[in-house]
Amino acid sequence: MSKSFDNLVKYSFEEYEKAAPNHGRCFHVSFILHGSRILTCGINNYNQQHLIHKFGAFEARYRYGYYHPGRHSEIEAIKKINKCIFKPDYTKYNLVNLRINRNGKLALSCPCANCMRIISEKYHFKRIYFTTDHEEFGQLKI
Repeated sequence: MSKSFDNLVKYSFEEYEKAAPNHGRCFHVSFILHGSRILTCGINNYNQQHLIHKFGAFEARYRYGYYHPGRHSEIEAIKKINKCIFKPDYTKYNLVNLRINRNGKLALSCPCANCMRIISEKYHFKRIYFTTDHEEFGQLKI
């Protein structure tokens, strides 16, 4: 699995370079894989709102001020695969989440509480991997 993760990291950095001025605070990329084959890729989008009608309400974590939730990369990847594959069987797929910080380094990319709620209620992935602050991959226990 290491070689496929290396390819995902390489692809993520290529996308990071393309989107450099427009990716906001951090650049998140999510891949849905079947084995080592990439089925789809989602990139966080700060310009579009969270799809409440499909994925439920986004519960803001911030007590003060207005928080506008953009679309997270996990949701973008799920949205794309639903367009490509009729009734996808998520139990056969792995979700891989990567984050590149402002300094161009891999950083912690564990899905947020809202994305985890959506993933655990509606989509049951085989495994969920994410980058850590130590530029390694961790795995969520589902």
